[in-house]
Amino acid sequence: MCVRYPLFQIVLGVFVMPFLYGQSVADSLHQKAYEELRNGFLTNFIQKDTIQAHLYANIYFNKAKIDKDQSQLVNGYYYRSLLEYNEDKRLAFLDSIIDISKNFRNKNFPTVSYYDKGAYYHKRGQFKLALDNFLQALTYNKGDNKEYLEFLLNQAIGILKIEIDENEEALTLIKSCWKYVIDNNFREENPEMYFNVLHSLANSYRKTNFLDSARVYTRLGLIDENTTRGGVNYNKFLLLNGILETYTTNYTEAEAQLSQAISKFDNKTDKRLISAGYYFLGKTNLLSGNEERAVAYYKKVDSLFEVNKDILPEHIGGYQHIIKYYKEHNNIEEELEYTQKLITVDSFLNKNYRALNKEIIKRYEIPKLVEGRDILIGKLKNDQKQSRLYNIIGFGAIFLILGIAIFQYQKRRLYKKRFLDIINKDNDGTVIVRETPLKSVTKEESIEIPQETIDDILEKLQVFEKDESYINVNVTLHSLADSLGTNNSYLSKVINYYKKTSFSTYIKQLRVAYAFNKLKQDTTFRKYTVKAIGQTCGFKTAESFSKTFFKVYGIYPSYFIKQLEKIKADN
Repeated sequence: MCVRYPLFQIVLGVFVMPFLYGQSVADSLHQKAYEELRNGFLTNFIQKDTIQAHLYANIYFNKAKIDKDQSQLVNGYYYRSLLEYNEDKRLAFLDSIIDISKNFRNKNFPTVSYYDKGAYYHKRGQFKLALDNFLQALTYNKGDNKEYLEFLLNQAIGILKIEIDENEEALTLIKSCWKYVIDNNFREENPEMYFNVLHSLANSYRKTNFLDSARVYTRLGLIDENTTRGGVNYNKFLLLNGILETYTTNYTEAEAQLSQAISKFDNKTDKRLISAGYYFLGKTNLLSGNEERAVAYYKKVDSLFEVNKDILPEHIGGYQHIIKYYKEHNNIEEELEYTQKLITVDSFLNKNYRALNKEIIKRYEIPKLVEGRDILIGKLKNDQKQSRLYNIIGFGAIFLILGIAIFQYQKRRLYKKRFLDIINKDNDGTVIVRETPLKSVTKEESIEIPQETIDDILEKLQVFEKDESYINVNVTLHSLADSLGTNNSYLSKVINYYKKTSFSTYIKQLRVAYAFNKLKQDTTFRKYTVKAIGQTCGFKTAESFSKTFFKVYGIYPSYFIKQLEKIKADN
């Protein structure tokens, strides 16, 4: 997953907070004291007035040089580094700060410089150098800002360990960061950092297979009123929620959430998030039996690696599935191409990741891959091209026909079993929208709505369901909230928490449950077209109705009607 280093968090937490008051700018900046120049720089830096910020930073730096004040010179270097967009030049500034501040140390340096260097190397996938600098920062972290800087470093190291699959250690570090975030009320005081840590915590739980905890913290990020829907934070949590759905059999929802999140990410700043999305889209399609689409998504992961020269160990499995796919389809050229690509990716991982985590290398037997590649090359050279083409066409046609026949047979059996299961259970459709029994809500679970308001909304929802008002095609969150005498936010939170789903899904599930019952009981209703049935139940299109019906019951409404009619004829 992607990490964005909080440059402004260091500025805010280490430099700004002690100097928020008493700011003024005189006519002659050269006569100002260091504290006044510092305040002027920070004010303009935060307001993104780079021209004025440069002016203050240069005057501060030159004043320190003239005064031969090493402590102030370090600050001057750092202010100038914050304004440097060329990363290599910025790295040179940081090295200068480290050389000077090592000898005397102050409350911020050289700790902050080592942290920034670690961030520089981390963004470039140079993980060993990144970790070395983070650990150096911890060694020098003995100043007045020790606690806050230790929090930032633990978070950075925790994220790094997530990416190199040292997941247990990562979870321990991120949990300590979460405690710090909660203890210091970051949700209100520093929301950007709050959401960064919350996302890292949810992802750590996922990678250590504590999936219930991962879902709880992911959900916490999705429903937080400070998470702007469609914003970067919301889409990061949406992506993670989609990834978690791949661990269930809810593959349709997983693909929808992953695709939606990817479409909102920035191709320049969110490369790893996009790569993760494509990898899990591939995995979702593979698990749902759509191998061809899976391979297409895995190829997108490879395309991103080709451009960015960056990939996480978790995503290397896509190459193995591509190779397996082409091997099974007897496409030797493609099998060879992606075998070579996997060897290249493995070389990258050896250089950038496995120096830190020796366990990762055990997962892939690269010498065997190299041997297999050489065998493929020999086979390509020795086989007659025409003969191979005929063989591929002949066997491909046989396997294709056989595969289609087997697939159709298995699909018919699966649908039949699903139909019998739901009919034999005498399903009345209501089980899909379960209301969680009222209970004493703990502090962690609180949705911050008065209990009497919750009870009132739940009672009115029962009436809404009983009256079958949901089949009105014009029902929206806003219109329902108005009719229940509440607001959108309260209604959405109550449905999310007590119905365990979103408002949109809740309404769709009620509608297909209504359709299910009516089709079972009303033979005349079965004679309608699927489109007409869907519209009667509140759906605008036949496609939306069919997809929702399949998602809930595992069969399409057309098949359900056909089987009901067959039972009627047999009787």
